[in-house]
Amino acid sequence: KQWYQRRVAITAGGEETSIREIYERAVGACSGEFKADKIWEAFVEWEKQTDKTRVLDLYKRFLSCILNNHQHHFDKFREWIFQTPVKEMCKLEQLNQLLVRHAEDARKRKQEAEEAERKRDEEEQRKRQEELAAVIDKVLPPQPAPPTPPAAGEETGDVAMDTEDDAAPPNEGSEEVSSDMSKLQVEGTHEQDQEQEQVGADAGHTTQSGDMAQDVEGSDMGQDIEGGDMGQESGAEEAEEKEEEEEPLPKFLEEVTLKQEAAVREQILLEMAPIHEKILTDIEEVVQFEEGIKRPYFHVKELERAQLKNWKNYLNFVMGKGDNDRTRVLFERCLIACAFYEGFWIKYSTFMRAIDKAATSDIYRRACLTHLVKKPQIHLAWAAFEEENGNIEDARGALEHINKSLPGLVSVTLRQAHLERRAGSKDAGLQFLKKALDDCKNKDTRDFLAGKYVSYLQFVMKDVETAKNFIMDHLEENQKKEKSTDCDSALIPLLVV
Repeated sequence: KQWYQRRVAITAGGEETSIREIYERAVGACSGEFKADKIWEAFVEWEKQTDKTRVLDLYKRFLSCILNNHQHHFDKFREWIFQTPVKEMCKLEQLNQLLVRHAEDARKRKQEAEEAERKRDEEEQRKRQEELAAVIDKVLPPQPAPPTPPAAGEETGDVAMDTEDDAAPPNEGSEEVSSDMSKLQVEGTHEQDQEQEQVGADAGHTTQSGDMAQDVEGSDMGQDIEGGDMGQESGAEEAEEKEEEEEPLPKFLEEVTLKQEAAVREQILLEMAPIHEKILTDIEEVVQFEEGIKRPYFHVKELERAQLKNWKNYLNFVMGKGDNDRTRVLFERCLIACAFYEGFWIKYSTFMRAIDKAATSDIYRRACLTHLVKKPQIHLAWAAFEEENGNIEDARGALEHINKSLPGLVSVTLRQAHLERRAGSKDAGLQFLKKALDDCKNKDTRDFLAGKYVSYLQFVMKDVETAKNFIMDHLEENQKKEKSTDCDSALIPLLVV
C-alpha cells in the first residue's frame, strides 16, 4: 500500500489532490486494522508538509481509531500542538469556534466547582452540628419529665394535709412550734443568701460592663481589620474578574493574542482527552486477542485450533460491542487467514443479513465462487437467501454452481425441485427429480429418490395413478436386476398408501 502511494505520487507529478485521494483510499480501506498506524502516520506527515490546517482534523480521525502504539502517537500529537503556531494549525472560523467552546466549558467548570464547594461546606457544617449535639448529650444530665396532673376523683395535697392534721397525735403543739422555728431559720438563711447574691450580682454587673466595653472596642478594631481584609479580597476578586473577562473574538488571524492561543490549545486537548481514555480502554480489551493472532495472512495450511478459537472469541467480543463498522473490518481481517473455513463465512453473512442485503449477497458470491467452490452448505444458504429476497435466478445459479462442482447431491436436487415448485414451475421440479433418479447409480440413494419422486407426483402434481404405475414399474425393474425384493422395502409402504 505504501509503495502504491509513492508510485502514484510520482506518476501524478506531485499534484496534491491526487495524492490526497490515494491516502484517503488507503486509510478508508485499512483504518480499522490494528496495525494500520503506519499508514495514518504517513498521511499525517505528508499533510504537515502540504497543508497544516488539515492536520488537526486528520489527527482527530487518526486518534479515534483502535490502533497499535496509540499512546506514542498521542504524545506526538501533543508535541505538535505546542510547537505549531495556532495561526497555522487552524482557520479563523475553526479558531473562533474553539474559543467559544472554551469559554462555555470554563463557565461550566466554574459553576460545578462552586456547587461542589457549597455541598462540601454544607456537609462539614452538618457534621459539626452532629458532633456538638453528641457532646451536649454527654455533658448535660437528662431533663426530668414534667409532673402528671392528678386524675379526677383523687385528693389534692391540701386535702391530704388536712386529713393528716385532723388525725395528729396529742403532741401536735410541740411539733408545730419546732417546725415553725425551723421555717424561720430557713427563711433567715435564705434572706442572707439573697443579699449576698445581690452584692455579687452588682459587682459582676460592673465587671461585665467593663468587659463589654472592652469587647466593643475590640470588636470595632476587629471590624476595622476585617473591613481592610474584605477590601483587599474584593479588590483581588475584581482583578480576577477583569482577568477572566472574555476577549473579543479575533476578526483576523493576526489579531489572536497569546492568551487566546493558550485557550485554543487547552480546548483541543480537553476535547481529545475523553477520546484518548476510551481508546486506551478499548486497546486493553483487545490486546489479548491481537496477541493470539499468529498468522494474519492467507496460507493453504490449516490453522491451529487455538488460533481458530481466538478468532471466534474475538469476533464474538466485537459483535457484542454493537459497532457494525468495527465488526465488518474484523470479519474481513479474519477471512484473510480463515478463507477456507465455511463457518466464518456463514457467521459473517448471518451478521450482515440485518444490516445490508446487497453486501450479504456479495459475501455469498465471494465465498461460493472463489474460496468455497465445493462446500454445499454455504451454497444452500446462499440459494435460500436469494430466494427469500425474491432473486429466483440468483438462487438457481447458486444451486447450479454447486451441482456442477459436486453433481449428484441429494440435498441439492431436492432443493432445486422445491425451488421450482415454490416459483410455480411444478413440471420443472418434477424433471429435476426424474433426471436425478435416472442418473443415480447407488441402489439405496435411488430408492430414496424414487420415494421423493412418488411423493412429488402424489402431493404436488396430484397424479396418483402415475405414482402407482411408477412404483409398480420400479419394483418390477428392481426384481429383474437384483432378483431380490429386499431392496424394495422403501417402496412397498408407498404402494400401500
